[in-house]
Amino acid sequence: MVGRRGKNLREGDLAEGIGIELLRTFSAVAPVPRTEDTGIDAICTLLRPEGRFLVAEDSFLGQIKSASVRKLEFETESYAWLLRLNLPLYIASVELKSATIELFTMQRAVDRIDDGWHGVVAYLDAVEGDDGEDYDHGPIVRDGVHHVCLGPPILRWSAMDAASNEFRKNAYDVTKRWIELEAMNIALRPYRCCNVPRWSTNGRPEVTYSRYGAQLDSPLVEDFGKRVGAVFMKLANDSSPSDSAALLATIQILRRNGFGGREIQIAELVLQRTVGNRELVSE
Repeated sequence: MVGRRGKNLREGDLAEGIGIELLRTFSAVAPVPRTEDTGIDAICTLLRPEGRFLVAEDSFLGQIKSASVRKLEFETESYAWLLRLNLPLYIASVELKSATIELFTMQRAVDRIDDGWHGVVAYLDAVEGDDGEDYDHGPIVRDGVHHVCLGPPILRWSAMDAASNEFRKNAYDVTKRWIELEAMNIALRPYRCCNVPRWSTNGRPEVTYSRYGAQLDSPLVEDFGKRVGAVFMKLANDSSPSDSAALLATIQILRRNGFGGREIQIAELVLQRTVGNRELVSE
């Protein structure tokens, strides 16, 4: 309506503006215009300090929320959208009164893949005793929707912190490690696998263990065979006879477990030839 605007909408606009400015502490930020907003408020690119320059590196997605928003819901199409993202998504929770921001990873919301689920509800409020360990060993699923706490914020800072070179460097290091970890998990997601991290706020995450889920389907097995076969062919050129023999033994294990394909067959032939040729030279 002309001449007025809802208070909640205005607060959301203020939170988004402050969030974008604070994200610029360690990244280049491209805000997404409201007319183009499909769930992403900003596309951010890490900036690595290098002398007098800042070098652009990995990118990530940002969704900015007022601190009053404590849960996010993704169901059906929006849940499918979340799982299809090829860049990690972080939730920036902005407290207007103190001009502080907390950055949350969506890792726990996407690390469990189950064909029967059609949504996730992600909670920003911390669970007592949650120190970044994966406490959610038995997922809470209600009517096909996964309910999960996102865990401690990966970063917390204020406008004053943004002026500190020490904080900027640490924020870069922490986010760089998170992007590397989540990029690997995005690659593993189709295989129903996930590296599970442990972390504390403003500290680098560490992988504690890996989780494996449902059995692979045929297209994924074929894709795996192509990738592994290509790697083995590359290794064959630089491996010693003993290493080549070990790679051949690994291929036999893969075959016994149903992994095959043309690339693995070629790798096997290359390795057999490599082992034979090097044995002849040694004689």
